[in-house]
Amino acid sequence: MAEIVFVLPSFAGGGAERVSLTLAGGLRTLGFATTIIAFSDTGPLAAAVPEGMPVHVIGRSRLRGAAWPLLRRLRSVQPDLVVSTLPHVNLLLGAMRPLLPRRTALLLRQSNMVAREGRAPGRTAPLAYAFAYRKADAVVALTDAMRTELAGLSGLSPDSIVVLPNPIDVARVRAEMAAGAPKRRGAVELVASGRLVAQKNTAALLDALAGVKADWHLTVLGEGPERAMLEKRALTLGIAGRVAFAGFSHRPAAIVGAADAFVMASRWEGMPNAALEALACGTPVIGPADLPALEELAVASPRGVSLYRSPTELARLVEGLASADRAVRPSLLPAAFAIDAALASFAAVAEAALAHRLGTATPNTARAGSAG
Repeated sequence: MAEIVFVLPSFAGGGAERVSLTLAGGLRTLGFATTIIAFSDTGPLAAAVPEGMPVHVIGRSRLRGAAWPLLRRLRSVQPDLVVSTLPHVNLLLGAMRPLLPRRTALLLRQSNMVAREGRAPGRTAPLAYAFAYRKADAVVALTDAMRTELAGLSGLSPDSIVVLPNPIDVARVRAEMAAGAPKRRGAVELVASGRLVAQKNTAALLDALAGVKADWHLTVLGEGPERAMLEKRALTLGIAGRVAFAGFSHRPAAIVGAADAFVMASRWEGMPNAALEALACGTPVIGPADLPALEELAVASPRGVSLYRSPTELARLVEGLASADRAVRPSLLPAAFAIDAALASFAAVAEAALAHRLGTATPNTARAGSAG
């Protein structure tokens, strides 16, 4: 039984952390022994750790302070495979590769684009990514665009980087929908979800919705440092009565599943988990056309994803929505993201990484695996 350690900086309520917990729990059902090492035990997803999952907390909140305790823990445990999915932790583990046990394989999963808002990565980024990622036994990206970017930064062949879907537990999501739909407060019910930080660009979303002529209501799920600013902005725009800041929810599907659309205005994304879960609810997604992840998702789910190129286009799409009835809508999520298929793909790459470390597979085989 292979032992796999997932490394997380914390249990923050982001998509990358949620996917790591889903993968760790799912791989246990496939016969792997999985453990979590966290720098800090803070964050709302601490309550979402799979039952019985061993968790080791280093007790360091900063990356630099966590490096030595993390190395000591890994050298003590000597796992068969280490998995990381946050870019800054990936770079740390890649740099630490020569100090890790020789038998321990390293799988780096890139969860976000490096270039943001049309700006190229800094001058040091190619050096850092080449130094770290070329030491991994497997490298995973979430989209074709991310694979191309990673190949350019790291010097790896694009064929040696695997594109794997995020795992979405459709049955769990749809069971949460049964918890009961909230009371409708507008002719068109909208929902947005994510940390209230600059990346999610919720302020621009409020600005665009202020120009919508139809009757609408928006529920914003998530917490973050921008909440007070956003509440004030809604008041200034004269739409405070149409916007509810509902905070973080462990069971968002009841709200998302009852909405007429899931809306987003992110400046950058890897593959937005909240949008995938909305599609699993049968709730269509409206998002920016300049996000490569949404562009690719729109091709895979043309009925589920609508793209806009301006605030005016966003307003027009919202005005064209029809109020949903209470009938349960079928999932709009592409089959590759369903948890069983996504777990099987990830497990194949994990096995290939282990084989590469043991010298029974080539680097390209390890990185390409059988997941494709």
